[in-house]
Amino acid sequence: MNTGKKGIIWEVLRKLVHLGALVIPILYWFLPWKFSITVLSLVTFGVVIADASRLIHTPFTRFIYRKVGRLLRRHEYKKFTGASYILTASLLVILVFPKPIAVTVLVYIIVGDTAASIFGKLFGRTKLAKGKSLEGSLAFLTFAFLASVPVPYVPTTTKFLGAMFATVVEFLPLKLDDNLTVPILTGLFLKIIAGILAG
Repeated sequence: MNTGKKGIIWEVLRKLVHLGALVIPILYWFLPWKFSITVLSLVTFGVVIADASRLIHTPFTRFIYRKVGRLLRRHEYKKFTGASYILTASLLVILVFPKPIAVTVLVYIIVGDTAASIFGKLFGRTKLAKGKSLEGSLAFLTFAFLASVPVPYVPTTTKFLGAMFATVVEFLPLKLDDNLTVPILTGLFLKIIAGILAG
């Protein structure tokens, strides 16, 4: 097995962990808002503190690297991980947006980003900016939209437009982590669309 194949295997494992974050929008849909916010705040605080400790405390850093080092991307060795960003984004969108929009945008980033990464690694031939591929972006759009279909109270056309917008945001070379930018900016976009349709 060559290094390239090993890299793909670790990326798939990493994204399967990322996919596990679907528990956030699923549980939030069925649980009361106040309870969801309380639990998510505690979890987010704990993960962010642990992440920060990993960056400044050498013994803890070594322990974490031994356990999950291969699941981290190179740029995450000296920065916060995707877990801190997705949890923070989840907390923010649940605080700011109505439940259907919050759940929809979290599904976009969790499922879409997973699909984009895996399909990009396996089938990405048409290279675009920032190391991304056309195939990966199309996978993001397709799977983000399909995964959002079961979410009630959001029109199908709106879900598709939201998936397209999320794909564009994920592709753009923004300095902030896409686990943060995609759900927040797409939530604003869907909120505007909802306002236009209501008017």
